[in-house]
Amino acid sequence: MIDPPNAPPRSDRPPGIDPANPTTYQRLVYAAVMGLSDDVVVEAARPDLTIVRTRDSKRGMLVLSLAGRDPAALAQKLPTMLARWSVRDVSLVVVGRERMGAELLEPVRKPLPRTKLTLIGVDLDGAPWTEVPDGPVAEALAGGGAAALDWGAFEARLESSRAAFAEQIEFAKRLHVRRPLVTYALVAVNVAFFVLQSWLGGSVDPTVPLLVRMGGVSGELVAQGEVWRLISCAFLHGGVMHLAFNMIVLVVIGRLVERIIGPLRFVVLYTACAVAGSAASAVLMDAPVSVGASGALWGVLAAEAVLAFAPGFLPAAIVPGARRAALINLGINVLNSFRPHVDWAAHFAGGVMGAALLWLVLARGVPRGEERARREPTRSRPLAVAAALCVALLGAGAVAGPILGDALAWREASPTYERVTIERLGASVELPTSRGEATWVGGDVMFGDPRRDRLVVGLARLPSVTPEEVLQTPPMPGATSVDAPVFGDRRGRELGTSRQRLPNGLLVDRAAFAADGGAVLVEVYFLPAQAGYAEGVAASIASSWTAPGGR
Repeated sequence: MIDPPNAPPRSDRPPGIDPANPTTYQRLVYAAVMGLSDDVVVEAARPDLTIVRTRDSKRGMLVLSLAGRDPAALAQKLPTMLARWSVRDVSLVVVGRERMGAELLEPVRKPLPRTKLTLIGVDLDGAPWTEVPDGPVAEALAGGGAAALDWGAFEARLESSRAAFAEQIEFAKRLHVRRPLVTYALVAVNVAFFVLQSWLGGSVDPTVPLLVRMGGVSGELVAQGEVWRLISCAFLHGGVMHLAFNMIVLVVIGRLVERIIGPLRFVVLYTACAVAGSAASAVLMDAPVSVGASGALWGVLAAEAVLAFAPGFLPAAIVPGARRAALINLGINVLNSFRPHVDWAAHFAGGVMGAALLWLVLARGVPRGEERARREPTRSRPLAVAAALCVALLGAGAVAGPILGDALAWREASPTYERVTIERLGASVELPTSRGEATWVGGDVMFGDPRRDRLVVGLARLPSVTPEEVLQTPPMPGATSVDAPVFGDRRGRELGTSRQRLPNGLLVDRAAFAADGGAVLVEVYFLPAQAGYAEGVAASIASSWTAPGGR
């Protein structure tokens, strides 16, 4: 979007030209400046090198004179120079002897990424030694005499381009001295959260319960008062690739937007868009949990688009490139928003908030147009207070996620138990500590919240059946046996245990024992990643079963 401050050097004057008798090189320079487009940027204008591009960087031309130059030295520098030039359709015109020019052009004949390169060679008297395509170069070589060239218009266009290019370079230099500390701090916090998430076992494919415990947003839980999830979820990610993509966007787009509007406005923008995206996700999405910085990042993307398309925000010299970059960024992310398992609600709510907030509120006090190269964004006491509140809100939300969600309990090697009396079953039993309430489904009782607990426990009394019959019956159609039923004594009680895999990938450990002319069945449901944590839990629950009058 912005040319770097170390762009190719330019002379103070156009190349010395004799209008009555221009050289071949000068005629080709004229063709580049006057024939490439009505709106060009001349990045260099020297007696031996002229670099011209259209303002939108779609087309460009380099005119190079070999007079007094070392082709071997140029051949080493030219490929790198062309690769760094962000122009898609480049014409390289070399003026000199064919033997010297061929030596120069050979290293640059291989294709460049994302660049169409046309090589044209012309000797000193204007005779081409390569094929010359139709266009300004062909017209210059086949045109009329010197009188047909309007050198006054040429110099006027050169001067206009020089002023625009100088403005662009000054703007870029001014931005590059501003350190985007808020952007870097946000990246650091996101990475730190992912380190904690990985330590808890959620680096590659984190489970829903872990993400919920760390602060992922859920509409039901937010409605129950856990509003801190609207912030904490923005620091969590669904895996390495999710984190990497979001952080690349934050660094590339966030640094630019922060440098333009300043750190105070940027932290307000980021916080408001994060909350808006999370709130939309909680209201509109039915996923069990949603995480990621995408809502905030979409706000930053929308702010970039406002800066590019709203009149007067950026210097005129960089507007075409800024608009092209904004369209590409928005296009890619719009398409990404409709992929499966992507939270489109957070994306678009964050984007709307970012565009509206920048346009209606945050743009006040930000220098417009050419003033951006000379003035810093203004600061006010209300803005400083708002930014401080946003920093506090981000910090409080980030800390609240893993603490209030009890994420650190995820590292426990085995569950802790508490004794629970179940009057409808006429029994008392030791169950793993759970975040969920007891739920009755017919004659079965379920303990645990599948969104937050590592285990969900089911208990049932089954009349007129034996434990052997219970364990030989699959828990549901499509279940497959992992461990066949095994019977043995546990705390003086004869228990049978088995493990099944359900069609949805969950594992279920089952324990059954005889009681009152039937059987008692204990089922423990868990994800494969929690197999070690769940080991022996079903048998432990079954062996703790007590009823009035004895075990």
